[in-house]
Amino acid sequence: MLRGLISRVVCLLLLYISIFSMSNRKLFAQEHFEIRGKVVDSADKTPLSNVSITFLRSKDSILIASTRTKEDGSFSIKSLVLGNYLLSVSHLRYTSYKTRLNVTIVGSIPTLELIKLERKSIKLEEVLVKSKKVAAITLKGDTLEFQADSFKVRENARVEDLLRQFPNFEVDKKGNITANGEKVKRVLLEGEEFFGDDPTLVTKNIRADIVEKIQLYDGDSEQTQLGGNNFGKKEKTVNVTLKANKKNGYFGKLQVTGGTPKIYDSQAMLNSFSSKRKLAGYGILSNNGITGLGWEDKTNFSNNEFGIDEVDGSGGNFEGKGIPTVKTGGAHFDENFVAKKYYINANYKIADYNTRGFENSVIENIQPDNSFTRFSKEEFNTNNLRNKADLRIKMALDSVNTFNLFLEGLKSKNNVQSMFSDSSIRQSGIKMNESQRDIYLNGDGSSFNGFFVWNRKFSPLSSISIRLNSSNARAETERNLYAKNLFYNLSDEEDQLIRLNERRFNTKTNLQYGGKIAYNNQFGKAITLISEYELSLQQSDNTTEISDIDTASSVFHTAMKYKLKQATHKLRASFEYSQAHIQMKIAPGIELNQQDQVDFFNNNNLNRKFVNWYPNLEAKYIFPRKNRLLFNYNGNTVQPNISQVQPIQINDDPLNVFVGNPLLKPAFKQSFNLNYRDYMLMEDKTILLNGLYAVEQHAIVPKITIDSVGKSIYEFANLSEFEQKSFDSYLIYSFRLSPIDIKINSDVGYSFAQTANYINELLNENKVQRLNFSLKFSKRNPEKYDISILFNTKYNTIKSSLDENLNANYWTYLIVPEFLFYPSKRYELSLNGTYDYQEPINVFSKKFERCIVNFSTARSFFKNQNLVVRVSANDILNQNKGFSRSVNNNLIVENTYSSIGRNFSLGLIWEINKMGN
Repeated sequence: MLRGLISRVVCLLLLYISIFSMSNRKLFAQEHFEIRGKVVDSADKTPLSNVSITFLRSKDSILIASTRTKEDGSFSIKSLVLGNYLLSVSHLRYTSYKTRLNVTIVGSIPTLELIKLERKSIKLEEVLVKSKKVAAITLKGDTLEFQADSFKVRENARVEDLLRQFPNFEVDKKGNITANGEKVKRVLLEGEEFFGDDPTLVTKNIRADIVEKIQLYDGDSEQTQLGGNNFGKKEKTVNVTLKANKKNGYFGKLQVTGGTPKIYDSQAMLNSFSSKRKLAGYGILSNNGITGLGWEDKTNFSNNEFGIDEVDGSGGNFEGKGIPTVKTGGAHFDENFVAKKYYINANYKIADYNTRGFENSVIENIQPDNSFTRFSKEEFNTNNLRNKADLRIKMALDSVNTFNLFLEGLKSKNNVQSMFSDSSIRQSGIKMNESQRDIYLNGDGSSFNGFFVWNRKFSPLSSISIRLNSSNARAETERNLYAKNLFYNLSDEEDQLIRLNERRFNTKTNLQYGGKIAYNNQFGKAITLISEYELSLQQSDNTTEISDIDTASSVFHTAMKYKLKQATHKLRASFEYSQAHIQMKIAPGIELNQQDQVDFFNNNNLNRKFVNWYPNLEAKYIFPRKNRLLFNYNGNTVQPNISQVQPIQINDDPLNVFVGNPLLKPAFKQSFNLNYRDYMLMEDKTILLNGLYAVEQHAIVPKITIDSVGKSIYEFANLSEFEQKSFDSYLIYSFRLSPIDIKINSDVGYSFAQTANYINELLNENKVQRLNFSLKFSKRNPEKYDISILFNTKYNTIKSSLDENLNANYWTYLIVPEFLFYPSKRYELSLNGTYDYQEPINVFSKKFERCIVNFSTARSFFKNQNLVVRVSANDILNQNKGFSRSVNNNLIVENTYSSIGRNFSLGLIWEINKMGN
């Protein structure tokens, strides 16, 4: 009780501090004033619209505020503080107007009632105006470009600190970037990948003072670029460009942190750059949740298009469950040759993850007349060792022929130990079953894939692309299982005992190769036609041998082998029209798929042929102010996979057995998306409105048969009498409150999903709805403070047609205050917290509540501040309890798990910077 009282007091104190900090004008603001004016043509006094008005701080030319004139030539800039400024008024067809403004008291505000600009045609012979100061923000087509020197950051700041100063940019404490309300997926350095799969290696390590400009645009995904996929999706991309005189030299850092209880974090990174070459290396050794790379580029290519099968038991990503120990490192090399006609980019990464901990689950299993609750406890100890290397080569032999080669290899070794104990209780309180399972797994995996793409331009309006690709993957696992399962009858008596003690060897291989040819032709400036044909051949083999450890004989008594061959022919076309403010795209696609599957164990052959359809329609209207309205329709055929049609029997959990259904038919899924986007750059304002509706016919869903003692047999079936539907919508509105210069981000969303599955031959319809509202206040001064507070609440509704007594309605609340103060150039104070609350529901009668408070302080030393000493206290109240709640068909699941708790640490960070010297 005392701990709960203390946590509430601390959380309320954090909330009070945040609100007080936001409202304290003496701390954050000086006396403000507003400047108004009007711009006209000097010859005929005609008002000039869309003229750029910028205010620069006089002493260092840092951008303070900017706007553009309205239709009547007028403008106004609010929230200026007293000081000395440079006013710049510019237009493409007029000579620039510049003047100094000195405002020491509010009463001394100068009048700018009429600013007269002269046409360049008149002034051209008289004077040549030169200015080294480029506009802070420019729009080139669909690319936003930010001049780094126009935004003030602290000494030794990184790229992520610079991004926080840009209008409509947000960077959270994990390094995730949001720009104009959309998540940034890729971060490039000088237009190229830098370690590929972890954008934070750029944003957290590249120094802001060596950056010239940063670009934001919708670029092709890495998968599109490497695979020559003309129909690939666009991703929000940030490109960091270095200053010309800062591309030579080296920089890096060394960090050593230690604390209690047994907390450590050691990091090292060194970068050597030249105008043509980049070399980089890093290493991390930690157990505080710092894992480094997420290996996301591997999952980017784990799909049917490229034929790569995920290595069995790969894992390796730390998601907050358990206590991690991480050893990871990597090296990067890229270089341009022969006037940038040849380019090489190579990366190597190694990661050794070890995670230990526990996870407890309470699962409410909803059935027509036999609902029960399953209690599960797991203790785990996993180790994943992964090595990965990739190579990209680009060649531009001449102006019409370019070649791209991509090679990637992965080697993994996995060890998993899991000990389960389960028990199931009927609604009457009588036991259904008890079980204990111990699983030990050792696995080795490897994969390789490569692409070769040739692009040739026949003319500026037509080109052809030819791609050849191949991949293979192999995984070998040894799995030892011990299981004891005890079942009870309705009289609470022991009814049946099943024991398993077996060793299982599994070998899984996958080979894929194919090619694609695509032709692109543009008719005039408005119409583009893209057509492509693709062939893919794939073969998968899966062999399992099982022996009973309890028997004296070592001869395998069970052997199962499956083989799957697939041949796919895909034909797609895209008709695109772009004129003025209207863009249209119609892209139908068809795929012929033939599958030959052999079950050697049961001597069964299964031959299937499918026709898959992929219609696509996109319409975009761009308003004169660059705000945008977009409609998108997508349809795709969903084929049953091999595990649904003919799965290999695993038997790791005798309470849950999976069987195949060779009669499954394809499903067809359609989605309709309407999106409106408007970001007003100069006003630092964003409006995003999005609605996505999806419907699926003949959906492939679980069909579960559960007996009276809790044994579940899973197979899959097509929904014939029910269409699965979902809807997701949100409205994001962010703006800056001028009088006190506070950024406000608001987000309102509503979503629902209607799904179904079969339970004991009955259709179970599930409806989940969620109403979401969040509000975030932030105030930032790069030399003094960075403060924000987030409020979020959600109202959740769960309904099941099988048992209305288990329906649930509940609220969740989240408050996240974050304070970062800079008392001087050498000091830094950080205080942040997270308050979570989830209401109890009729299924789970206990509420969830936690308050996590973190504090740190840092001081830099020496003239160039390259040594930093940091003291940290994390989870001061020791309430970092792992928790999650989810709904899946007829299951309502609540998980609790071990996580990193209270710790204290002392760290030293040594910065190295020899760039441009």
